[in-house]
Amino acid sequence: MQGKIAKQSFWASIINYSGSAIGLFTTFYLFPLVYTEEQNGLIRFFIEQGALLAGVAQLGTGYSIWKFFPQFKNADKKHNGAGFWLLAIPFAGFLIVAAALLLFQGDILAYLSPKSPQFSAYFPLLIPFIFFFVYNNVFEIFSASLGNILYSSFLRENVVRIALGIIGFLFYLQVIDFNAAVKFTPAVYAFTAALNLYFILRTTQIGFKPDFIFVKNQSGLTQSFSRYSGYLFLTSVANLIVQRLDFLMVTAMKGFASTGIYSIAVNMAVLIEIPTRSILQISNPVLAEAMHRHDHKEMKRLYEKTTLNQFLIGALVLLIIWINIDVFYLLMPNGEKYAPGKYAVLLLGIGKLFLLLQGNSSAILTFSKKYYLSLIVNLASVAAGIALNNALIPVWGLEGAAAATAMTWLAGAVVTGFIIYSMYRMNPYTAKVIYSAGFIALLFVLNAFLKIPNHLIISAALKSILLPAIALWVIYRFRLSEDIRSILNKALAFIPKRG
Repeated sequence: MQGKIAKQSFWASIINYSGSAIGLFTTFYLFPLVYTEEQNGLIRFFIEQGALLAGVAQLGTGYSIWKFFPQFKNADKKHNGAGFWLLAIPFAGFLIVAAALLLFQGDILAYLSPKSPQFSAYFPLLIPFIFFFVYNNVFEIFSASLGNILYSSFLRENVVRIALGIIGFLFYLQVIDFNAAVKFTPAVYAFTAALNLYFILRTTQIGFKPDFIFVKNQSGLTQSFSRYSGYLFLTSVANLIVQRLDFLMVTAMKGFASTGIYSIAVNMAVLIEIPTRSILQISNPVLAEAMHRHDHKEMKRLYEKTTLNQFLIGALVLLIIWINIDVFYLLMPNGEKYAPGKYAVLLLGIGKLFLLLQGNSSAILTFSKKYYLSLIVNLASVAAGIALNNALIPVWGLEGAAAATAMTWLAGAVVTGFIIYSMYRMNPYTAKVIYSAGFIALLFVLNAFLKIPNHLIISAALKSILLPAIALWVIYRFRLSEDIRSILNKALAFIPKRG
């Protein structure tokens, strides 16, 4: 991308990858060292399901902020009281989710108890966790709508991981027990939510007093916002279930020990999608503005660039992970206990590439007049995910959960792509995307054949240098991505020239 998008995406990627370095240490060394597989799985399950329910509690305000904030945006008028709606709508959603959890507590615990009875003691902690996680998300999205993603990205990718690592280290030193370690987890998100709010107040002239006159004078705003957010609420619920369904079903069908093993695989696969967190955070508000102006050319440009750049960077990350997969498990404390999740990493990684190849299609559909179709896509994905997980987990275990998740993501991506094409006649799969996919596949084949027998670490180290170097040279030489080429040019500028 160009200009502001490329600049902020670059620095956000630096923040994200530095956070990933911290996450690599905590996830693949510290947590397997200090926690048992069951304890590790319980904490991961707690965070994943809390995040899912927090997404439900947002009541669709995530994309709604991006879509409708341009109508409120006016710094001189403190953005026409947008801050009130920023706080009030998610709070209403939180109350609904909290009430539902209390009402159906018995049924939820009955579903999990056969294989994971330990969770019942920590169930009440979900409610404060959801509250803090909701506002973390909302404040971050609001900052992104103003073009500021670096501070919130730093909190999410670095501060949260450092704090969770400190909690684990204190448990290792026996300063706190496991119950305290779990209880401190919501406090981490409370801390970062407060910091996100502080940043917004310091950098933005936003009012928290509702301007009902302004809202009334915006023709059809209330009806459009309510209808849009209502659909987005149901859509986000379905999407979040798709994203975390495997965790829930592995826990219910296999227990927390399997969840702990699976969580390592999931965390490795998450590294692949890091570029989307910066690219889409910056490009989606630009996309919303372009669609508001009916700028089809800009929409097409963003669609193609997000698809190509996300795929190339994500595929290179997956390649590096797979080159080093055996080294990861070898060096990880108690790695032999987590190694059964090895091929789940590959399957989930391929699934992530399916998501990256969507580009920003989900945002295009969500911002369009036919946004309600995203609900149908996600509901169908939930049904497919439940069916596939039920069928494959009993047969293939963790690999079955990973395969089911990857196939669900692929099906959703294909259907969304067809819908976007039928609406706008836009296809992001340019010749460069096709060439890139073929080239990346060739690198994976080379990785399988290039081995130094009996020298696992040396072989992985050499391939980690050689294969990515070949990839970057090809991308640069044949101009597969002008944005990546631009970044490489900036990096090469720091290398002293001879003479």
